[in-house]
Amino acid sequence: SNDDAIVTALRALVVSNRSNYGVGSASLRLVHAKRFAGAGEQAASVYVYFRQVKDSLDVNGSELSFAVKIVNDRAVLMAQTGRLFPQLDVETGTTITDDRAFELIAERMGVTPEEVAQQLEFYQEKIVYSRGQWRHVRLYISSGLPVVVAVDVNSSEVFRWDNRAGLRPAQPMRVMIQIRPRLGESPRAA
Repeated sequence: SNDDAIVTALRALVVSNRSNYGVGSASLRLVHAKRFAGAGEQAASVYVYFRQVKDSLDVNGSELSFAVKIVNDRAVLMAQTGRLFPQLDVETGTTITDDRAFELIAERMGVTPEEVAQQLEFYQEKIVYSRGQWRHVRLYISSGLPVVVAVDVNSSEVFRWDNRAGLRPAQPMRVMIQIRPRLGESPRAA
């Protein structure tokens, strides 16, 4: 489809301008490409949203989004915004089982692994920034508790995770805002 061609062109833009984005196309997972029909004088729009990944794990707090207008049957990049972390330094090859995670949580909380298994369920595995470093974590939730428990897969550390805190704001990659370059052309700073 035309939207697939737009996504392909945007990935090529990232690849051809890696010094600006800091990551390659393989480090971006497409979340969605949504088209909105134009009406009257308003041009049709396609909004494309990516999340940064490392070894198939989402990087918490990352994003790269593009707003594309269809003007005279041509895709025109109108705006982009993002937060990417190119200096991401975390080991992602280590894994642990839920049973091992429950043992670690039980040890930290002073309960049995069976009690933990009854209270918590696996939520997701991702990369987060917490306590001064990037971490590969498994997150567990409980329907009765307003807490997410994180187990660092590499260090076996157990801690409470709040998605609203702990994100590292100090070193996101600056992404240029561009106005109206045609897809496939070199970017021009706004």
